[in-house]
Amino acid sequence: MRLRPDLRWRRAAAGGLLLVLSLVGAMALGGHALNDQFERPGPLVGDSAVVVPRGGPGRLGDVLAEAGVIAVPLALRLGAWATAGKGPLRAGEFLFPAGVSLREVLAILRNGRPVQHRLTIPEGLTAAAIALLVESDETLAGSAVVPDEGMVLP
Repeated sequence: MRLRPDLRWRRAAAGGLLLVLSLVGAMALGGHALNDQFERPGPLVGDSAVVVPRGGPGRLGDVLAEAGVIAVPLALRLGAWATAGKGPLRAGEFLFPAGVSLREVLAILRNGRPVQHRLTIPEGLTAAAIALLVESDETLAGSAVVPDEGMVLP
């Protein structure tokens, strides 16, 4: 049985309208879910300092998920992409408070102050003694190179 041309057009228009409304609804639900993930407190139980390496949002998301700061690395990637106009993500050692949300994580990675470690070297020490002080500090990584005595000036 063939439909009249005006009925065919109406069915096609109704089907197209239904498709458009379904897509808009799916986008709204997806946006709501992403915003919920963006604002929800994260899994971090206590304050934690994390060394964030250089790299893209994918690598940063993996490192932060491994440290327990965020739950889903993909959410960090999407959040960084959606807020890219707010600036680049930086590397460094950052202090993340307990329950930090994804929005706050991105703000810390963009504008937060890195953790600073201090080492006091008293006057009069030899280069070897200074190298020993540097080597024994737990917050520093790598090995200290001992310069020749008298080569380093104050």
